[in-house]
Amino acid sequence: MVPGNWRAAFGQVDTSQSHLAHQGVGVGDLFLFFGWFRETEYAINGQLRYKRKAYGKHMLYGYLQVGEIINGDDVAILPWHPHSNLALYRGTNNTIYLAAEKLSGTDLPGWGTFRYDAALVLTKENCSRSRWDLPDFFKEVHISHHSQDSFRDGYFQSVPIGQEFVISEDARISEWALGKIRAGVRQPIHSGMTK
Repeated sequence: MVPGNWRAAFGQVDTSQSHLAHQGVGVGDLFLFFGWFRETEYAINGQLRYKRKAYGKHMLYGYLQVGEIINGDDVAILPWHPHSNLALYRGTNNTIYLAAEKLSGTDLPGWGTFRYDAALVLTKENCSRSRWDLPDFFKEVHISHHSQDSFRDGYFQSVPIGQEFVISEDARISEWALGKIRAGVRQPIHSGMTK
């Protein structure tokens, strides 16, 4: 059962939260969540298994635009969130990022998870998962934990550990992110026809 005051939220603490704070992440900023995925298939016996010769890929699987930030012991006001457990997450930088009601400039919710779409794959085709295929304009912005040396011949080399990569604000990055969100959400298109 979902509590009546539930909102999508992302919790962070310790060095990961310190990094986000140091980079100035705040209300209005957008989180794009990525992870390591591998294609699966059903075997003859009906069991789900990893597809043979399918390589793991980094892919986007969701988003959250920050609508409100709650820090420290104040997180206890959200009893449904794991970071409200102060016995586990005590600390002045224990933080919960609450989703905005709507994604800025759209009719989309301020958070969501994605269905599979090839546009959500970050990994460059036929490469290891940490070699990403990013548009060239990413070379012109700051990406935390990375440098210009991260851009190699034909790919972006993501650092091997970490998920808190903060990208400086840029209109092209915002458009790119919105395109990824729209590809993952795949809102139904209304034809205007009525029953």
